[in-house]
Amino acid sequence: KISFSPADEQIAAALFDRKLPIDFVEHGILLGCTRKYMTLLTTPNSGLIVSLSYFQGTIEEAATSKVGGDYWQYLRTRVDHLEKEWTRLAGLSP
Repeated sequence: KISFSPADEQIAAALFDRKLPIDFVEHGILLGCTRKYMTLLTTPNSGLIVSLSYFQGTIEEAATSKVGGDYWQYLRTRVDHLEKEWTRLAGLSP
């Protein structure tokens, strides 16, 4: 079960109130997940993401980024690969 804390709801509401395009939010989450998986692969006990606040910096970074759509597509592919590698190394894959 996934639940959002009141703090997560406030962060989401603030993003909505700013009328931040959903693409920026998605790109920030992709960027944050990519970085987290890279950290988990090199430092396995670094902890998991437990709050939307983890992504605040990367959402802001994505919102001001000048990179093109190809980069975000690359990150989608990269995060999928990193997730599979992490689940394999963590013994979570079947």
